[in-house]
Amino acid sequence: MNKCIISAFKKVRKDNELTQAQLSEVLGVSAGHIGTIEQGKTRPSHELMEKIVELYGLDANLFFIKKGKPISADIAKSVKKLKEKVQQSYDQFNNELDMIIQEIEILEELNDE
Repeated sequence: MNKCIISAFKKVRKDNELTQAQLSEVLGVSAGHIGTIEQGKTRPSHELMEKIVELYGLDANLFFIKKGKPISADIAKSVKKLKEKVQQSYDQFNNELDMIIQEIEILEELNDE
């Protein structure tokens, strides 16, 4: 079986600090099934891979990397933090823009009077 799929399942589980039993409960399969996937004895269904991608907001390519390894947990955490900072900056920008628009509207109303 594709070692990337095995690595990806383990990575998702460990990055989210889940046991096989906890991940299996979230995905709606048995803990034994997760164990056999991580051991390379069973291939996960496409539906199961789609579900894990959707639930954890993953790039589906994580399961199909041919060279190298999936990114490390540290890099993934750094990227996640960066994404959060960008989102905060974006939100702050939008809030400031909304305030400027409101000020302009108030000034226009005052000028019309």
